[in-house]
Amino acid sequence: MDIPKVFNDPIHSSVQMPKHCQIIIDTPEFQRLRFIKQLGCTCYVFPSAVHTRFEHSIGVSYLAGKLASMLRQNDSKSIQEVEVTCVEIAGLCHDLGHGPFSHDFQDIVPPDKDGNKWNHEEQSVFMLKYLIKQNSLEKKLEEHNIYTEDIKFICKLILGVKKDEKMLRENKLYLYQIVNNFVNGVDVDKWDYCARDTHYLGMKSAFDFNRILPFVKVLDVKRGDHTRKELCFRDKVARDLNIMFLTRRRLHYTSYQHRVTKVIAIMLQEAFQEAADHLIFVGEGGKKYNLLESVKDPKAFCQVDDTILNEIKRSRSQEPGMVRAREIIERIHKRELYQCLAICEHANEKLKMDAVDPDEIKRLIVKDDDDLPSRLPISSRKIFQADNIVVQVSRFDYGSGDRNPLLDIPFYKKPIDGKLDAKLLKEDELPADKVDVTLRIYTKVPKLDQETITWAKVICQTKLEEMYRRPRSPQTTPAKQKIENQLSGPRPPSTPGLDSNGSTDVSAGYQDLMSTPPDAAVGGRPTRLAESQSPEPEDKATPDSAKRQLNFGTAP
Repeated sequence: MDIPKVFNDPIHSSVQMPKHCQIIIDTPEFQRLRFIKQLGCTCYVFPSAVHTRFEHSIGVSYLAGKLASMLRQNDSKSIQEVEVTCVEIAGLCHDLGHGPFSHDFQDIVPPDKDGNKWNHEEQSVFMLKYLIKQNSLEKKLEEHNIYTEDIKFICKLILGVKKDEKMLRENKLYLYQIVNNFVNGVDVDKWDYCARDTHYLGMKSAFDFNRILPFVKVLDVKRGDHTRKELCFRDKVARDLNIMFLTRRRLHYTSYQHRVTKVIAIMLQEAFQEAADHLIFVGEGGKKYNLLESVKDPKAFCQVDDTILNEIKRSRSQEPGMVRAREIIERIHKRELYQCLAICEHANEKLKMDAVDPDEIKRLIVKDDDDLPSRLPISSRKIFQADNIVVQVSRFDYGSGDRNPLLDIPFYKKPIDGKLDAKLLKEDELPADKVDVTLRIYTKVPKLDQETITWAKVICQTKLEEMYRRPRSPQTTPAKQKIENQLSGPRPPSTPGLDSNGSTDVSAGYQDLMSTPPDAAVGGRPTRLAESQSPEPEDKATPDSAKRQLNFGTAP
Protein backbone atom coordinates (compact mmCIF):
# COMPACT_ATOMS: atom_id res chain seq x y z
CA MET A 1 0.00 0.00 0.00
CA ASP A 2 1.34 3.45 -0.94
CA ILE A 3 1.77 5.79 2.01
CA PRO A 4 1.04 9.47 1.25
CA LYS A 5 3.72 12.04 1.99
CA VAL A 6 2.52 14.78 4.34
CA PHE A 7 3.47 18.44 3.85
CA ASN A 8 2.74 21.02 6.52
CA ASP A 9 1.30 24.00 4.67
CA PRO A 10 0.33 27.40 6.16
CA ILE A 11 -2.74 27.60 3.91
CA HIS A 12 -4.09 24.04 3.85
CA SER A 13 -2.59 22.72 7.10
CA SER A 14 -1.52 19.06 6.60
CA VAL A 15 -1.44 18.22 2.89
CA GLN A 16 -1.20 14.57 1.87
CA MET A 17 0.48 13.94 -1.46
CA PRO A 18 -0.29 10.53 -3.03
CA LYS A 19 2.46 8.35 -4.47
CA HIS A 20 1.78 9.34 -8.10
CA CYS A 21 2.50 12.95 -7.11
CA GLN A 22 5.53 12.08 -4.96
CA ILE A 23 7.40 10.52 -7.86
CA ILE A 24 7.04 13.80 -9.78
CA ILE A 25 7.92 16.02 -6.81
CA ASP A 26 11.14 14.08 -6.24
CA THR A 27 12.71 15.08 -9.56
CA PRO A 28 15.20 17.88 -10.33
CA GLU A 29 12.76 19.44 -12.80
CA PHE A 30 10.10 19.89 -10.12
CA GLN A 31 12.54 20.81 -7.34
CA ARG A 32 13.65 23.71 -9.55
CA LEU A 33 10.40 25.44 -8.52
CA ARG A 34 11.88 25.94 -5.04
CA PHE A 35 14.08 28.62 -6.61
CA ILE A 36 11.38 30.57 -8.43
CA LYS A 37 9.49 33.13 -6.38
CA GLN A 38 5.75 33.04 -6.81
CA LEU A 39 5.47 36.83 -7.00
CA GLY A 40 8.71 37.65 -8.77
CA CYS A 41 10.26 40.89 -7.56
CA THR A 42 7.27 41.82 -5.38
CA CYS A 43 9.43 40.86 -2.39
CA TYR A 44 11.47 44.04 -2.96
CA VAL A 45 8.36 45.95 -1.85
CA PHE A 46 6.65 43.37 0.39
CA PRO A 47 9.56 41.63 2.19
CA SER A 48 7.59 38.56 3.31
CA ALA A 49 6.39 37.71 -0.22
CA VAL A 50 9.16 35.18 -0.78
CA HIS A 51 7.04 32.05 -1.22
CA THR A 52 7.78 29.97 -4.29
CA ARG A 53 6.11 28.12 -7.14
CA PHE A 54 6.98 24.87 -5.32
CA GLU A 55 4.51 25.23 -2.45
CA HIS A 56 1.89 26.87 -4.67
CA SER A 57 1.99 23.86 -7.02
CA ILE A 58 1.52 21.46 -4.12
CA GLY A 59 -1.41 23.56 -2.90
CA VAL A 60 -3.07 23.55 -6.33
CA SER A 61 -2.63 19.78 -6.64
CA TYR A 62 -4.19 19.30 -3.21
CA LEU A 63 -7.22 21.45 -4.03
CA ALA A 64 -7.60 19.87 -7.48
CA GLY A 65 -7.66 16.39 -5.96
CA LYS A 66 -10.04 17.48 -3.22
CA LEU A 67 -12.53 18.98 -5.67
CA ALA A 68 -12.29 16.10 -8.17
CA SER A 69 -12.72 13.50 -5.40
CA MET A 70 -15.76 15.32 -4.07
CA LEU A 71 -17.33 15.42 -7.55
CA ARG A 72 -16.63 11.70 -7.97
CA GLN A 73 -18.35 10.93 -4.67
CA ASN A 74 -21.45 12.65 -6.03
CA ASP A 75 -21.27 10.89 -9.41
CA SER A 76 -18.93 7.90 -9.51
CA LYS A 77 -20.26 6.80 -12.90
CA SER A 78 -19.22 9.98 -14.72
CA ILE A 79 -15.81 10.53 -13.10
CA GLN A 80 -13.28 7.71 -13.02
CA GLU A 81 -10.60 7.32 -10.37
CA VAL A 82 -7.86 7.68 -12.98
CA GLU A 83 -9.35 11.05 -13.96
CA VAL A 84 -9.00 12.25 -10.38
CA THR A 85 -5.35 11.18 -10.55
CA CYS A 86 -4.87 13.09 -13.81
CA VAL A 87 -6.39 16.24 -12.33
CA GLU A 88 -4.04 16.03 -9.31
CA ILE A 89 -0.97 15.68 -11.55
CA ALA A 90 -2.14 18.57 -13.75
CA GLY A 91 -2.47 20.80 -10.69
CA LEU A 92 0.98 19.75 -9.52
CA CYS A 93 2.68 20.45 -12.85
CA HIS A 94 0.76 23.48 -14.10
CA ASP A 95 3.65 25.89 -13.29
CA LEU A 96 6.65 23.79 -14.36
CA GLY A 97 7.21 26.22 -17.23
CA HIS A 98 7.74 29.40 -15.23
CA GLY A 99 11.05 31.19 -15.73
CA PRO A 100 13.09 33.34 -13.31
CA PHE A 101 10.94 35.67 -11.23
CA SER A 102 7.80 34.08 -12.69
CA HIS A 103 5.77 36.42 -14.94
CA ASP A 104 8.55 39.01 -15.10
CA PHE A 105 10.57 36.63 -17.31
CA GLN A 106 7.65 35.83 -19.60
CA ASP A 107 7.50 39.42 -20.86
CA ILE A 108 11.05 39.45 -22.28
CA VAL A 109 11.14 36.11 -24.13
CA PRO A 110 10.96 36.94 -27.86
CA PRO A 111 8.13 35.43 -29.96
CA ASP A 112 8.81 32.39 -32.12
CA LYS A 113 9.37 32.52 -35.89
CA ASP A 114 5.60 32.52 -36.46
CA GLY A 115 5.12 35.50 -34.16
CA ASN A 116 3.54 33.51 -31.32
CA LYS A 117 4.28 34.80 -27.85
CA TRP A 118 5.94 32.43 -25.41
CA ASN A 119 3.79 31.46 -22.44
CA HIS A 120 4.43 29.42 -19.33
CA GLU A 121 1.45 27.07 -19.82
CA GLU A 122 2.81 25.58 -23.04
CA GLN A 123 6.26 25.52 -21.48
CA SER A 124 4.81 23.57 -18.53
CA VAL A 125 3.55 20.89 -20.92
CA PHE A 126 6.96 20.87 -22.62
CA MET A 127 8.69 20.40 -19.26
CA LEU A 128 6.27 17.72 -18.02
CA LYS A 129 6.97 15.52 -21.04
CA TYR A 130 10.71 16.00 -20.51
CA LEU A 131 10.40 15.26 -16.76
CA ILE A 132 8.66 11.95 -17.43
CA LYS A 133 11.18 10.92 -20.08
CA GLN A 134 14.29 12.12 -18.24
CA ASN A 135 13.38 10.33 -15.01
CA SER A 136 11.98 7.19 -16.69
CA LEU A 137 8.62 7.59 -14.98
CA GLU A 138 6.54 5.85 -17.65
CA LYS A 139 6.54 2.50 -15.83
CA LYS A 140 5.96 4.07 -12.41
CA LEU A 141 3.00 6.04 -13.73
CA GLU A 142 1.57 2.93 -15.37
CA GLU A 143 1.48 1.35 -11.91
CA HIS A 144 -1.07 4.06 -11.11
CA ASN A 145 -2.97 3.46 -14.36
CA ILE A 146 -1.51 6.53 -16.08
CA TYR A 147 -0.74 5.68 -19.71
CA THR A 148 0.21 7.67 -22.81
CA GLU A 149 -3.36 8.84 -23.51
CA ASP A 150 -3.71 9.94 -19.90
CA ILE A 151 -0.52 12.01 -20.14
CA LYS A 152 -1.99 13.76 -23.19
CA PHE A 153 -5.12 14.41 -21.14
CA ILE A 154 -3.02 15.87 -18.29
CA CYS A 155 -1.29 18.21 -20.72
CA LYS A 156 -4.65 19.44 -21.99
CA LEU A 157 -5.85 19.97 -18.41
CA ILE A 158 -2.83 22.26 -17.88
CA LEU A 159 -3.50 24.22 -21.07
CA GLY A 160 -7.23 24.48 -20.43
CA VAL A 161 -10.08 24.33 -22.93
CA LYS A 162 -11.77 27.39 -24.37
CA LYS A 163 -15.54 27.58 -24.79
CA ASP A 164 -15.86 25.98 -28.22
CA GLU A 165 -12.60 24.02 -28.31
CA LYS A 166 -12.64 20.30 -28.93
CA MET A 167 -11.85 18.12 -25.90
CA LEU A 168 -9.98 14.83 -25.65
CA ARG A 169 -12.77 13.55 -23.41
CA GLU A 170 -16.04 14.79 -24.86
CA ASN A 171 -18.74 16.18 -22.59
CA LYS A 172 -16.30 16.41 -19.68
CA LEU A 173 -15.64 20.14 -19.80
CA TYR A 174 -15.95 20.22 -16.00
CA LEU A 175 -12.67 18.30 -15.63
CA TYR A 176 -10.85 20.91 -17.74
CA GLN A 177 -12.30 23.66 -15.55
CA ILE A 178 -10.70 22.47 -12.32
CA VAL A 179 -7.09 23.61 -12.83
CA ASN A 180 -7.29 26.17 -15.66
CA ASN A 181 -10.83 27.40 -16.25
CA PHE A 182 -10.98 29.35 -19.51
CA VAL A 183 -14.78 29.54 -19.41
CA ASN A 184 -15.23 31.76 -16.35
CA GLY A 185 -11.96 31.86 -14.39
CA VAL A 186 -13.13 29.92 -11.32
CA ASP A 187 -10.40 27.32 -10.74
CA VAL A 188 -8.28 25.93 -7.93
CA ASP A 189 -5.18 27.73 -9.19
CA LYS A 190 -6.90 31.03 -8.39
CA TRP A 191 -8.20 29.70 -5.08
CA ASP A 192 -4.71 28.82 -3.92
CA TYR A 193 -2.91 31.96 -5.04
CA CYS A 194 -5.61 34.27 -3.65
CA ALA A 195 -5.25 32.59 -0.26
CA ARG A 196 -1.47 32.08 -0.37
CA ASP A 197 -0.47 35.46 -1.77
CA THR A 198 -2.63 37.45 0.65
CA HIS A 199 -1.14 35.43 3.51
CA TYR A 200 2.49 36.11 2.55
CA LEU A 201 1.77 39.73 1.63
CA GLY A 202 0.34 40.29 5.10
CA MET A 203 -3.07 41.25 3.70
CA LYS A 204 -6.42 40.40 5.24
CA SER A 205 -8.73 38.53 2.91
CA ALA A 206 -12.43 37.72 3.12
CA PHE A 207 -12.18 35.02 0.45
CA ASP A 208 -12.62 31.44 1.70
CA PHE A 209 -12.61 28.62 -0.86
CA ASN A 210 -13.83 26.19 1.81
CA ARG A 211 -17.14 28.04 1.72
CA ILE A 212 -17.46 27.31 -2.03
CA LEU A 213 -16.23 23.70 -2.22
CA PRO A 214 -19.35 21.95 -0.83
CA PHE A 215 -21.58 23.78 -3.30
CA VAL A 216 -19.93 22.71 -6.58
CA LYS A 217 -21.86 20.29 -8.78
CA VAL A 218 -21.66 18.99 -12.35
CA LEU A 219 -24.82 19.90 -14.27
CA ASP A 220 -25.94 20.46 -17.86
CA VAL A 221 -25.48 24.07 -18.98
CA LYS A 222 -26.88 25.49 -22.20
CA ARG A 223 -24.77 28.12 -23.95
CA GLY A 224 -26.22 29.13 -27.28
CA ASP A 225 -26.97 25.97 -29.26
CA HIS A 226 -24.70 23.75 -27.16
CA THR A 227 -25.42 21.96 -23.91
CA ARG A 228 -22.43 20.65 -21.96
CA LYS A 229 -21.74 19.45 -18.46
CA GLU A 230 -19.93 22.14 -16.47
CA LEU A 231 -18.96 23.04 -12.94
CA CYS A 232 -21.96 24.81 -11.41
CA PHE A 233 -22.28 26.65 -8.12
CA ARG A 234 -25.09 27.14 -5.65
CA ASP A 235 -26.64 30.61 -5.99
CA LYS A 236 -25.86 31.51 -2.39
CA VAL A 237 -22.07 31.42 -3.02
CA ALA A 238 -22.31 34.04 -5.79
CA ARG A 239 -21.10 36.67 -3.33
CA ASP A 240 -18.18 34.45 -2.30
CA LEU A 241 -17.15 34.14 -5.94
CA ASN A 242 -17.56 37.89 -6.27
CA ILE A 243 -15.14 38.28 -3.34
CA MET A 244 -12.68 35.99 -5.14
CA PHE A 245 -12.65 38.24 -8.22
CA LEU A 246 -12.40 41.34 -6.04
CA THR A 247 -9.47 39.75 -4.18
CA ARG A 248 -7.72 39.05 -7.47
CA ARG A 249 -8.14 42.66 -8.58
CA ARG A 250 -7.00 43.93 -5.20
CA LEU A 251 -3.85 41.79 -5.39
CA HIS A 252 -3.03 43.21 -8.80
CA TYR A 253 -3.71 46.76 -7.68
CA THR A 254 -1.86 46.73 -4.35
CA SER A 255 1.03 44.35 -4.98
CA TYR A 256 1.46 42.58 -8.35
CA GLN A 257 1.31 45.90 -10.25
CA HIS A 258 2.38 48.21 -7.44
CA ARG A 259 4.28 51.21 -8.79
CA VAL A 260 7.62 50.22 -7.23
CA THR A 261 7.12 46.52 -7.98
CA LYS A 262 6.68 47.35 -11.66
CA VAL A 263 9.70 49.64 -11.92
CA ILE A 264 11.93 47.01 -10.28
CA ALA A 265 10.51 44.42 -12.68
CA ILE A 266 11.37 46.71 -15.60
CA MET A 267 14.91 47.11 -14.31
CA LEU A 268 15.35 43.36 -13.77
CA GLN A 269 14.07 42.65 -17.26
CA GLU A 270 16.56 45.12 -18.72
CA ALA A 271 19.37 43.51 -16.71
CA PHE A 272 18.41 40.06 -18.02
CA GLN A 273 18.25 41.34 -21.60
CA GLU A 274 21.66 42.98 -21.29
CA ALA A 275 23.21 39.82 -19.82
CA ALA A 276 21.29 37.29 -21.95
CA ASP A 277 24.01 36.65 -24.54
CA HIS A 278 26.63 36.10 -21.82
CA LEU A 279 24.65 33.57 -19.77
CA ILE A 280 25.10 30.23 -21.54
CA PHE A 281 23.27 27.00 -20.69
CA VAL A 282 24.06 23.59 -22.15
CA GLY A 283 21.06 21.70 -23.48
CA GLU A 284 20.49 18.26 -24.92
CA GLY A 285 23.19 17.01 -27.25
CA GLY A 286 25.63 19.57 -25.85
CA LYS A 287 23.97 22.43 -27.73
CA LYS A 288 24.39 25.84 -26.10
CA TYR A 289 21.66 28.39 -25.51
CA ASN A 290 21.68 31.90 -24.09
CA LEU A 291 19.25 32.99 -21.37
CA LEU A 292 16.34 33.90 -23.62
CA GLU A 293 16.92 30.93 -25.95
CA SER A 294 16.92 28.46 -23.04
CA VAL A 295 13.13 28.07 -23.33
CA LYS A 296 13.71 26.05 -26.52
CA ASP A 297 15.49 23.21 -24.72
CA PRO A 298 14.15 21.52 -21.55
CA LYS A 299 17.59 20.58 -20.22
CA ALA A 300 18.85 24.15 -20.62
CA PHE A 301 15.64 25.57 -19.15
CA CYS A 302 16.04 23.43 -16.02
CA GLN A 303 19.15 25.46 -15.20
CA VAL A 304 17.31 28.78 -15.34
CA ASP A 305 15.81 30.10 -12.10
CA ASP A 306 16.00 33.11 -9.77
CA THR A 307 19.65 32.38 -8.94
CA ILE A 308 20.74 33.88 -12.27
CA LEU A 309 20.43 37.27 -10.56
CA ASN A 310 23.33 36.37 -8.26
CA GLU A 311 25.19 34.84 -11.18
CA ILE A 312 25.09 38.20 -12.95
CA LYS A 313 26.00 40.11 -9.80
CA ARG A 314 29.04 37.92 -9.05
CA SER A 315 30.27 37.80 -12.63
CA ARG A 316 33.67 39.37 -13.33
CA SER A 317 33.00 39.60 -17.06
CA GLN A 318 33.88 42.94 -18.62
CA GLU A 319 31.59 42.42 -21.60
CA PRO A 320 29.56 45.63 -22.04
CA GLY A 321 26.24 43.81 -21.60
CA MET A 322 27.29 42.18 -18.33
CA VAL A 323 28.71 45.45 -17.03
CA ARG A 324 25.43 47.25 -17.75
CA ALA A 325 23.44 44.39 -16.18
CA ARG A 326 25.53 44.59 -12.99
CA GLU A 327 25.04 48.35 -12.88
CA ILE A 328 21.27 47.96 -13.10
CA ILE A 329 21.22 45.32 -10.35
CA GLU A 330 23.42 47.52 -8.18
CA ARG A 331 20.96 50.38 -8.66
CA ILE A 332 18.14 48.10 -7.50
CA HIS A 333 20.04 47.08 -4.38
CA LYS A 334 20.96 50.70 -3.62
CA ARG A 335 17.33 51.70 -4.23
CA GLU A 336 18.39 54.07 -7.00
CA LEU A 337 15.30 53.17 -8.99
CA TYR A 338 14.04 54.76 -12.16
CA GLN A 339 12.27 57.99 -11.19
CA CYS A 340 8.51 58.09 -11.68
CA LEU A 341 7.68 61.34 -13.48
CA ALA A 342 3.94 60.98 -14.02
CA ILE A 343 0.98 58.76 -13.24
CA CYS A 344 -2.40 58.79 -14.95
CA GLU A 345 -4.98 56.79 -13.00
CA HIS A 346 -8.68 56.48 -13.85
CA ALA A 347 -7.75 56.73 -17.51
CA ASN A 348 -10.32 57.50 -20.19
CA GLU A 349 -11.89 55.03 -22.61
CA LYS A 350 -9.29 55.76 -25.30
CA LEU A 351 -6.54 54.26 -23.17
CA LYS A 352 -8.75 51.37 -22.06
CA MET A 353 -9.76 50.27 -25.52
CA ASP A 354 -6.73 51.04 -27.65
CA ALA A 355 -3.51 49.10 -27.80
CA VAL A 356 -0.92 51.30 -26.12
CA ASP A 357 2.14 52.17 -28.17
CA PRO A 358 4.85 53.29 -25.71
CA ASP A 359 6.84 54.94 -28.50
CA GLU A 360 3.81 57.01 -29.49
CA ILE A 361 3.31 58.13 -25.90
CA LYS A 362 6.97 59.12 -25.71
CA ARG A 363 6.55 61.24 -28.83
CA LEU A 364 3.39 62.86 -27.49
CA ILE A 365 5.05 63.80 -24.21
CA VAL A 366 7.59 65.96 -25.98
CA LYS A 367 5.79 66.42 -29.28
CA ASP A 368 6.13 70.24 -29.39
CA ASP A 369 9.65 70.32 -28.50
CA ASP A 370 12.64 70.41 -30.58
CA ASP A 371 13.40 73.43 -28.44
CA LEU A 372 11.88 72.21 -25.15
CA PRO A 373 15.09 70.80 -23.65
CA SER A 374 16.80 74.17 -24.19
CA ARG A 375 14.29 75.76 -21.82
CA LEU A 376 15.24 73.33 -19.07
CA PRO A 377 18.47 72.92 -17.13
CA ILE A 378 21.17 71.35 -19.28
CA SER A 379 21.24 68.31 -16.99
CA SER A 380 17.59 67.59 -17.78
CA ARG A 381 17.86 67.30 -21.55
CA LYS A 382 18.67 63.60 -21.44
CA ILE A 383 15.45 62.90 -19.51
CA PHE A 384 13.46 63.37 -22.71
CA GLN A 385 15.62 61.14 -24.86
CA ALA A 386 13.59 58.15 -26.04
CA ASP A 387 16.07 55.65 -24.59
CA ASN A 388 15.65 57.16 -21.13
CA ILE A 389 11.84 57.19 -21.02
CA VAL A 390 9.91 54.11 -19.88
CA VAL A 391 6.15 53.86 -20.39
CA GLN A 392 4.37 51.27 -18.25
CA VAL A 393 0.68 50.42 -18.44
CA SER A 394 -1.26 48.42 -15.84
CA ARG A 395 -4.76 47.13 -16.50
CA PHE A 396 -6.97 46.14 -13.59
CA ASP A 397 -10.03 43.99 -14.17
CA TYR A 398 -11.76 40.96 -12.70
CA GLY A 399 -10.16 38.42 -15.01
CA SER A 400 -12.56 38.72 -17.97
CA GLY A 401 -11.62 42.08 -19.42
CA ASP A 402 -14.58 44.45 -19.44
CA ARG A 403 -17.07 41.62 -18.91
CA ASN A 404 -18.53 40.72 -15.53
CA PRO A 405 -17.13 37.22 -14.82
CA LEU A 406 -20.21 36.28 -12.79
CA LEU A 407 -22.24 36.36 -16.00
CA ASP A 408 -20.29 33.33 -17.29
CA ILE A 409 -20.77 31.23 -14.14
CA PRO A 410 -23.74 28.83 -14.05
CA PHE A 411 -25.62 28.83 -10.73
CA TYR A 412 -28.24 26.43 -9.41
CA LYS A 413 -30.86 26.99 -6.74
CA LYS A 414 -31.88 24.78 -3.86
CA PRO A 415 -33.42 21.64 -5.44
CA ILE A 416 -37.19 21.39 -5.66
CA ASP A 417 -38.63 17.86 -5.94
CA GLY A 418 -35.07 16.56 -6.31
CA LYS A 419 -34.49 18.47 -9.56
CA LEU A 420 -31.47 20.70 -10.14
CA ASP A 421 -31.31 23.29 -12.92
CA ALA A 422 -28.30 25.47 -13.67
CA LYS A 423 -28.72 28.86 -15.29
CA LEU A 424 -26.50 31.81 -16.16
CA LEU A 425 -27.16 35.05 -14.31
CA LYS A 426 -28.41 38.13 -16.12
CA GLU A 427 -27.88 40.78 -13.47
CA ASP A 428 -24.57 42.55 -13.01
CA GLU A 429 -23.41 42.36 -9.40
CA LEU A 430 -19.94 43.79 -9.87
CA PRO A 431 -19.17 47.52 -9.98
CA ALA A 432 -19.93 49.15 -13.32
CA ASP A 433 -16.30 50.13 -13.78
CA LYS A 434 -14.85 46.66 -14.40
CA VAL A 435 -11.65 47.83 -16.10
CA ASP A 436 -9.28 50.48 -14.90
CA VAL A 437 -5.97 51.50 -16.40
CA THR A 438 -2.98 53.17 -14.83
CA LEU A 439 -0.26 54.62 -17.04
CA ARG A 440 3.13 55.54 -15.58
CA ILE A 441 6.12 57.38 -17.04
CA TYR A 442 9.62 56.71 -15.66
CA THR A 443 13.05 58.07 -16.46
CA LYS A 444 16.18 55.94 -16.28
CA VAL A 445 18.47 58.93 -15.67
CA PRO A 446 20.06 58.58 -12.21
CA LYS A 447 20.93 61.18 -9.56
CA LEU A 448 18.89 64.08 -10.91
CA ASP A 449 18.70 67.26 -8.86
CA GLN A 450 15.35 68.12 -7.33
CA GLU A 451 14.72 71.12 -9.57
CA THR A 452 15.17 69.04 -12.71
CA ILE A 453 12.81 66.37 -11.37
CA THR A 454 10.27 69.08 -10.56
CA TRP A 455 10.31 70.49 -14.11
CA ALA A 456 10.17 67.02 -15.68
CA LYS A 457 7.20 66.01 -13.53
CA VAL A 458 5.29 69.15 -14.49
CA ILE A 459 5.82 68.54 -18.19
CA CYS A 460 5.08 64.79 -18.20
CA GLN A 461 2.13 64.94 -15.82
CA THR A 462 0.45 67.75 -17.75
CA LYS A 463 0.91 66.00 -21.08
CA LEU A 464 -0.41 62.75 -19.65
CA GLU A 465 -3.49 64.41 -18.17
CA GLU A 466 -4.21 66.16 -21.48
CA MET A 467 -4.02 62.88 -23.40
CA TYR A 468 -5.67 60.33 -21.17
CA ARG A 469 -7.35 61.79 -18.10
CA ARG A 470 -10.97 60.66 -17.68
CA PRO A 471 -13.50 63.55 -17.61
CA ARG A 472 -14.67 64.49 -14.13
CA SER A 473 -17.55 62.34 -12.93
CA PRO A 474 -20.63 63.80 -11.17
CA GLN A 475 -19.99 61.19 -8.47
CA THR A 476 -16.49 62.49 -7.75
CA THR A 477 -15.79 62.22 -4.02
CA PRO A 478 -14.56 65.27 -2.05
CA ALA A 479 -11.09 63.75 -1.82
CA LYS A 480 -10.91 63.13 -5.57
CA GLN A 481 -12.36 66.59 -6.21
CA LYS A 482 -9.57 68.15 -4.17
CA ILE A 483 -6.95 66.27 -6.19
CA GLU A 484 -8.55 67.32 -9.46
CA ASN A 485 -8.70 70.91 -8.24
CA GLN A 486 -4.97 70.72 -7.60
CA LEU A 487 -4.46 69.57 -11.18
CA SER A 488 -6.79 71.93 -12.99
CA GLY A 489 -8.24 74.51 -10.58
CA PRO A 490 -7.97 78.32 -10.88
CA ARG A 491 -4.95 80.13 -9.52
CA PRO A 492 -4.84 83.64 -8.06
CA PRO A 493 -2.88 86.22 -10.06
CA SER A 494 -0.51 86.83 -7.17
CA THR A 495 0.76 83.25 -7.07
CA PRO A 496 1.31 81.61 -10.47
CA GLY A 497 0.96 77.84 -10.33
CA LEU A 498 -0.86 77.69 -6.97
CA ASP A 499 -4.58 77.42 -6.28
CA SER A 500 -6.47 79.12 -3.48
CA ASN A 501 -5.55 76.31 -1.09
CA GLY A 502 -1.87 76.65 -1.81
CA SER A 503 -1.82 73.50 -3.93
CA THR A 504 -0.09 73.24 -7.27
CA ASP A 505 -2.06 73.85 -10.46
CA VAL A 506 -0.11 71.65 -12.85
CA SER A 507 -1.65 72.92 -16.07
CA ALA A 508 -1.02 76.52 -15.04
CA GLY A 509 2.53 75.65 -14.09
CA TYR A 510 3.11 74.08 -17.47
CA GLN A 511 1.86 77.20 -19.24
CA ASP A 512 4.24 79.25 -17.10
CA LEU A 513 7.06 76.96 -18.13
CA MET A 514 6.25 77.21 -21.82
CA SER A 515 5.92 80.99 -21.66
CA THR A 516 9.12 81.61 -19.67
CA PRO A 517 11.11 84.21 -21.62
CA PRO A 518 14.77 83.48 -22.29
CA ASP A 519 15.92 86.36 -20.12
CA ALA A 520 13.99 84.99 -17.13
CA ALA A 521 16.50 82.19 -16.73
CA VAL A 522 19.85 82.53 -15.04
CA GLY A 523 22.63 80.45 -16.52
CA GLY A 524 20.17 78.59 -18.71
CA ARG A 525 17.94 77.69 -15.70
CA PRO A 526 14.28 78.82 -15.75
CA THR A 527 12.68 80.61 -12.83
CA ARG A 528 10.90 78.42 -10.27
CA LEU A 529 7.37 77.44 -11.08
CA ALA A 530 5.79 78.65 -7.84
CA GLU A 531 7.81 81.81 -7.34
CA SER A 532 5.53 84.55 -6.01
CA GLN A 533 5.04 87.92 -7.66
CA SER A 534 3.37 89.37 -4.58
CA PRO A 535 5.23 91.98 -2.49
CA GLU A 536 3.76 90.53 0.72
CA PRO A 537 6.26 88.09 2.27
CA GLU A 538 3.56 85.91 3.85
CA ASP A 539 2.22 85.08 0.35
CA LYS A 540 5.59 84.19 -1.09
CA ALA A 541 6.44 80.50 -1.41
CA THR A 542 10.04 79.56 -0.78
CA PRO A 543 11.77 77.41 -3.44
CA ASP A 544 11.78 74.34 -1.17
CA SER A 545 8.13 74.65 -0.20
CA ALA A 546 7.19 75.17 -3.84
CA LYS A 547 8.89 71.92 -4.71
CA ARG A 548 7.13 70.09 -1.90
CA GLN A 549 3.80 71.35 -3.18
CA LEU A 550 4.41 69.75 -6.57
CA ASN A 551 2.77 66.50 -5.53
CA PHE A 552 1.56 64.51 -8.53
CA GLY A 553 0.88 61.20 -6.82
CA THR A 554 4.40 59.93 -7.52
CA ALA A 555 7.19 58.85 -5.23
CA PRO A 556 9.60 61.55 -4.03
